[in-house]
Amino acid sequence: MEIRAYHRGAAVLAIAWLLSACATQPQSPAPVAPAPVQAPTAPPPAPPPAPAVVEPAPPPPPPPPVQAVPAKRPSELALRSAIDLYEDGKFDEAARAIQNAREIWSDPEKEVRIEAHKIAAFSYCVTNRRTQCRRQFDALLRIEPGFQLKPTEAGHPLWGPVFQQAKRASDARKKR
Repeated sequence: MEIRAYHRGAAVLAIAWLLSACATQPQSPAPVAPAPVQAPTAPPPAPPPAPAVVEPAPPPPPPPPVQAVPAKRPSELALRSAIDLYEDGKFDEAARAIQNAREIWSDPEKEVRIEAHKIAAFSYCVTNRRTQCRRQFDALLRIEPGFQLKPTEAGHPLWGPVFQQAKRASDARKKR
């Protein structure tokens, strides 16, 4: 028990010492040097003048009346449908759509029929039906003997040579 009393006494002394340290007078703060005097600053810039009152622009004129866009001819729609099939890689369906489209073959515009023969020829050549491909090129050249494939089309390994054969035969017929 004596040890406990000793510890208790030591603890009381330690607490008293800590409290006495807190009770000491705080030190006075160090003198503060006065702030340096600054030169007077320029006054802030004046706000910009209020904008002049501008008359609002007159409203734009009304748009012209909408004119109906002429509908494409049935032959053009049928050809576009076949070209879409061709571009989607549906070559057999494209050739069949062209062959069965009466509106294409009855169109008085030869450009529609020329394009139809060309797309049908491409479809047949791509599906390895060279005879039918050649017949389409022959029919095309009967409509337009001076027809030439575009440079990007003429060099194609499948239909380029077939077109050149058909073109030579067409040119030979013209000479007779």
